[in-house]
Amino acid sequence: MHIDQERLKEVLARGLDHGEHGIDEEKACVMEAAAYVAGEPWSDAPQCVCPVIGEMMREWNDGIGGVVERTALLGPLISVIVGSASTPDVQVRRAAMLMDWAIRVSLPMRLRAAGHESAARELEALPPIEVDAPFAAEDYSRTLAHADSKNERYGERSLAEQAAMSGANVMVHEDDTIAAFWGVTGDTNRIALHCHCDGDDECKTTAAIDASAVDLIKRLVSVS
Repeated sequence: MHIDQERLKEVLARGLDHGEHGIDEEKACVMEAAAYVAGEPWSDAPQCVCPVIGEMMREWNDGIGGVVERTALLGPLISVIVGSASTPDVQVRRAAMLMDWAIRVSLPMRLRAAGHESAARELEALPPIEVDAPFAAEDYSRTLAHADSKNERYGERSLAEQAAMSGANVMVHEDDTIAAFWGVTGDTNRIALHCHCDGDDECKTTAAIDASAVDLIKRLVSVS
């Protein structure tokens, strides 16, 4: 899909802002920027972006504290997500990938940073969340309960992790498999949205999760 490179340079130079904006405000969130560079009408839900990816990007965008940080992290993804719109089947597979990443990648990273290696490994060893795979409800319930019990110090859900779960939630009412997994994993949404950096270890872990989430977006776009 064609991307207007001059418009892309323009939005990156201004920086990405939080929230929704009017076309005359000279501000844009990451999704409004995607609509603008794709030549679509001004919107934070452009037709050219998969709604599952779009929901993750909107929540991720609005949770990041500053323009500089937001633009550095999400700006390079604008050209990646434009043209990602696809079929309902692809959306369901992408939703499953988001849930899988949140539970079997991001959460173990946080647990490991807190010194809970065994709980992290248990989560990583769970069967992948896949649309066509058998649903291991008991395994997930038991393992997530164990992980939750280890989260006293490092229990706040990272921003990227919460955004991924929000993206998956788009398809909860569209697919029985996603709904079934959500019934087990969705309980972890009670954990706070932000992962506050109270020390070097926490900040390094948040940065590592963000880097993994950027890679996740690229993998989601590659699903067809």
